[in-house]
Formats: sequence, C-alpha cells, structure tokens
Amino acid sequence: MLGSAIALTLLAAAAWLMRHRVPSLSPSNKCLLQLLVEQLAALLQLTQLWAVLGRLRHPVSSGTETDEQTSSDPVLSLLEVFQFTSAEVQNFLALECVYDGVAVRSLFALATPLVPLLILLLCSCVEIFSRGLGIRVGLKILTVLFIGGASGSAQLLGCQEVDGAGVPLKDFSYRPLFPQQRCNEAPWVDRIGWTTALCYGVFIPCFLGFLFAEQNVIMRKVKMVNIQTAFQEGKVLVRLQGLTAEQSLKDWDTMLTKRLVCGAAAYVAVRVKGRAVVELAKDAVMVTPAEGLGASGSGEVESLVFGSDAEELEALQCHVMAQMLMERSILEQEEDRVMLGAKQLFLKYAKCENVWMEVCVKVTAAALVSVVAVNNLWLSVAITLGMALVIGLTRPFVQPQLNVLQTACFACLAVAAVGFRYHVALARLALAVPFGLLLVQLRHPDSPEMLALRLQQDRKGGSGERGWEGQSFFLFADVESDHAAVVRH
Repeated sequence: MLGSAIALTLLAAAAWLMRHRVPSLSPSNKCLLQLLVEQLAALLQLTQLWAVLGRLRHPVSSGTETDEQTSSDPVLSLLEVFQFTSAEVQNFLALECVYDGVAVRSLFALATPLVPLLILLLCSCVEIFSRGLGIRVGLKILTVLFIGGASGSAQLLGCQEVDGAGVPLKDFSYRPLFPQQRCNEAPWVDRIGWTTALCYGVFIPCFLGFLFAEQNVIMRKVKMVNIQTAFQEGKVLVRLQGLTAEQSLKDWDTMLTKRLVCGAAAYVAVRVKGRAVVELAKDAVMVTPAEGLGASGSGEVESLVFGSDAEELEALQCHVMAQMLMERSILEQEEDRVMLGAKQLFLKYAKCENVWMEVCVKVTAAALVSVVAVNNLWLSVAITLGMALVIGLTRPFVQPQLNVLQTACFACLAVAAVGFRYHVALARLALAVPFGLLLVQLRHPDSPEMLALRLQQDRKGGSGERGWEGQSFFLFADVESDHAAVVRH
C-alpha cells in the first residue's frame, strides 16, 4: 500500500509538472486518441459483464467434480477487480484478518450497491451549485460503477440453497453475503436489496429516458431540414430545405450560415476526395471539388448484399451527417441544465436521439445480472445476442469502428456464457477477440463522420478566408488521402 501510494504520488507530480510541455497532437493523432478512449470504455463494459457471466459456471454435482470446476479461474478473479466493487477492496486489504470478520463482510456487502447511489446523490447536490457539472460527472460515474452496483444489488437478494456437492441445504439455506443469516432471517437485507434494485433497474433508466425526451424536443427543428444538391457548371450547389419555421428569428442569418456550413462539411466528407473550394452564398453553398467526386465506400457492403443503390445510400449518409453536425452546433449554444450536463453523452452518438441506446445498454446490463443470479444460461445468451443484433442494425455511435466493436463485444459475451457452462477456454477466447479487433481498428482510426466533425471545427476555429484552410487525414478502406476545404466569404 505504501509503495502504491508513493508511485501514484510521483506520477501525479510528474503529470502536473509536464502539463504545459505536452506537444499539440496532429489531427490524425487526435482522431486516434478519441477512438481509443471510446474503445476502452466499451472494453471496460465487456470485462465487467464477462465477470458477471462467470457465475454461470456449471454447478458441481455430487461425486462428479473436475479440476476445472473445483478450482477458481485466475482470469475471472483478476477481471472481477474491474467491477470496482467494495468487495474487491475488501479482498485486496484483507480487513477480515484485522477487524471483526462478520462486521467487515456485512459492511462491504452493503457498500457495493449503496456507494454508487450515494455518489450519484452527491452529484445531484453538486448540480445545485454548478450548472451541468453534477449531471456530467454522474453520467461518467454510471459508465464505471453501474454494472458493479447492479451486480451487488442482485447478490444481496441471493440465497445459497445447495452445498459444494450440489446437495440441497433445505432449512440450512443461508445468504452468501451474510453467512451467519438464514435466507428467511434478516428481512432488512431484502429491503435494501429490492430498493437498490429498483434504483438500478427503474430509476436510472428512467432518468436516461428523460434525457432522450428532452433532446427530442430541442432537436425537433433539425429533423425537418433536408439537404438538396444540384450540379451547376462543374460545381455542386448545396441548399437546405425545411428552414421556413425559423426565418422569424432575429439571428436567422447567423443560424443559416452555420447550417449551410454543416451541410457543406457533410457533403465534402461523403462525396469529395482531395481538395474542395467551398463558397458561402446568401442561401446556398457552392462546392467545387479540385479532383472530382468520389465515393466514400461506406455503402459498398449494403449495395453488394442487398442490391441497394449506392447513390441513395450516400445521399442518406450525407443527410444523416448534416443532421449530426447541426445538432452539435445547437449543443454548443444550448444553456439548458440537462442538455449542458449530458452534452458529452450526446456527442458519443451519431444523432442525439440515439441516446436511447444508453437506456437499452443499462437495462440490458441490469437484466443480465438478474438472469445470471438465477443461473439461466440460454436467457443470458438470448439477451447478449439480441443486444449485438440491435447495435449492429441501428449503428447508433458516431464512430463506425465503435459500432463494430460493441456488436462484437456482445456477440462474444454470448459465446462466453456458453463457454463458462461447458468449457472455460471458449470463454477466454471470446474475451480476447474484441481486444484483437481493437488493435486492428487502431490502424485505421478515421472515418467520414470524424472528417466532417473536423471540417466543422476548423471552420469555427478560423476567421475570414482561412476558415477551412489546412490539412486533415482520411483513412478508409486502406486508402490514405488528404482532405482540405477553403471557405471564401
């Protein structure tokens, strides 16, 4: 403990001294870092749920024990630490050897589901004094502690009804977290368990559902906007339709310019390879590709498999991307307390309305914890495969690589559930696959969506005729090409 404290202190001091000496990252490195942060969050969720599925290991029958069943899995024991539960702190510090064992076990068993809820309560108090900060911190806390808290809540309601050989205990059934108590004793444990389960399974998903409803009202006007393109003397004329309801606003001209910039950035990211000159007119944008138009390649698979029209897919992608950029433009100016606090959460998705996926993931995690608690293998497989199918079909995240990784994670969790029941090596292999996929994706971290975001940010960061000048890198389908746009007023 002393060595860990000294090491952390030295690292913190070094980071503080070097904070002003860190060189600025190039656009490609920034894109790589953004992708890596989101990927690590997805893999953290994977390891937490993988450790939860570890409780599906086949129950030992009398006289049929095997070495694999009777020995603990070192990988599972290691990854349980990433659930960040108080039980792992208890195991690390071995406080039962120093203090009263019953009291220590009881305290940490209650702390596992209660501490995350208490932290969220503190975040709500912070929100009163700092607008948006409490919600922002609370959502980050949920990403790390939600699965561990929900798992601890389910364990509070658990009851050990068989011994190590599978023989029923009958009247001697006891609570695993409170071995000194029979299952029909200490009803206060059930009250705490059901209360915390209600918070994790109902209240928290309902709050995320409220975020979905809130953004749906604020972003409603963006959904009415459509991009219209027309070719004129070697140039592409980009116009926006559906803005008539906003023309009465006093800042209409500024708003229209921002919307046109979003439309132009989306068109350049999807259709243009190389340089392009973008001219802002009064109610339209003229895009002049220096090297002609090119296909993004994002719709080639769907065109090949389903026979879809590639032009239609690109037009749809351009429309969705423009809507994404307009929503981000609105979020930058939004002062609503809830939207301000949840801004980082919304930026993770291609469209703000896709925040429903956050609700779906939290409900899925809570349901999976409950199903594993009753040792139901095939329902666990159905839940994880269903979630993989939902993410794969809807592709809610702004980064295409993250859509693929999340789909692979839930599919591998389904395989891991089967592996824990029949052969642990299969579960370990399923855990390793997403990590290998991450390494492959880091070779090509860019995408048309990230390019469009950089074009929009470069336009906001510039001034005059140099609003979009500069270079950014686009890596897609093993092709590296330079993208630049120049804005002329």
